[in-house]
Amino acid sequence: MRGHDKEKRDLEKYAIEWFLPQYNNIKGENFSVLSRGESPDVILGSTNGYKIGLEITHLFYDNEEAKTLLGRTNKKMKSQRFDNLINKLNMRIKDKSAKSFSYKCDFPILLLIRSASPIFTVSDFKKAKNEIIIPNNAFSEIWLLAEADKSPTRSWELIHLYTSK
Repeated sequence: MRGHDKEKRDLEKYAIEWFLPQYNNIKGENFSVLSRGESPDVILGSTNGYKIGLEITHLFYDNEEAKTLLGRTNKKMKSQRFDNLINKLNMRIKDKSAKSFSYKCDFPILLLIRSASPIFTVSDFKKAKNEIIIPNNAFSEIWLLAEADKSPTRSWELIHLYTSK
């Protein structure tokens, strides 16, 4: 496995570890990972045999933040504006929504977006929830995972953004 692919898989692995307990608690289910792949990244299964796909993406402020957080550079991060991060989030959702129609699954697919920002936390995203634009898509649900407020160790909180009708 190439370095970039391993890094992507590791990022997805941690996102799943933070997502699943909260999702299971919210839904009153007991989903676990059945398999890993591409489009969607993960297939989850519940104890009653129900399957869902999980497409995972990460939100970085910009390429420099990504390089810094992933240890590829020692540069200091520039100051950041939250409205720019929301614009990036909206672009990420738009791109993933367009791609969602190409998935060939006979079960629902969820989108999980993990904000990698060490600066902005879950309360910032909750305050800006009405600025988040959800275009037409084939996902059954869209979730955002953001760093919890005032967390002495990095912990994450799940925010529901969308459910299809």
